[in-house]
Amino acid sequence: MDVEKALGNLIARQAPDGGWAYFPGQKSRLEPTCLALLALSLAGPRYQSAMKKAWQAIEQAEEEGAYIEKDGRDATIWLTSLVLFVQSALTDDENRIERTAARLLSMRGRIPDEASGELQDIDITLRGWSWAENNFFLGRTDIVGLFGTSPCWFRSKSGSRRRPASSRGSDPR
Repeated sequence: MDVEKALGNLIARQAPDGGWAYFPGQKSRLEPTCLALLALSLAGPRYQSAMKKAWQAIEQAEEEGAYIEKDGRDATIWLTSLVLFVQSALTDDENRIERTAARLLSMRGRIPDEASGELQDIDITLRGWSWAENNFFLGRTDIVGLFGTSPCWFRSKSGSRRRPASSRGSDPR
C-alpha cells in the first residue's frame, strides 16, 4: 500500500471544521477524527496544519475533561477513552492527559432502567457488540483497558511519565 497516497486521500477528506466524518458529506465525528490523527502522525510534521485543525475540532467536544458529541448520547464514555489514547500517543500535554484520565476514572456505570427507555437503540443480542453474551469483540474502550496508555510511555528517574523522543508524534498545538 502506498502510505503517501493514502494520507493524501485522507487529507482531501478533511472537513472544513478540521475533523473527519464516517462518510463524505456527513458531519465530522470524534472517532474518525482521532483515527485520522493517528494515521497522519506517521508522516511527522508534514501534515502539521491539518493535525492542528483536527485537534481544534476534538477540543470543541470537550466538556469538563470528557469528550462528547453534541448530538450524541450524553453517557458515551468510549469517545473519551479514544481521545485519551490519542492524547497519550501524540502529545506531551500531561495536564490535558491527566484531566481526561481523571474524568474517565470518575465515571461509573450502572444497569440501565429498561422501563424508561434508557437502552435507546442498543440491541445487546446483536453479534459483534462487546457486551453481548458469549461474544468476544475488542472494542474501543477495551483498547485503553488493555494498554492503559500508549505503549511507548515509560517512567523517568523522577517518576514522571515520559516518552522517548524517537517515539513522540508531532504535537502542533
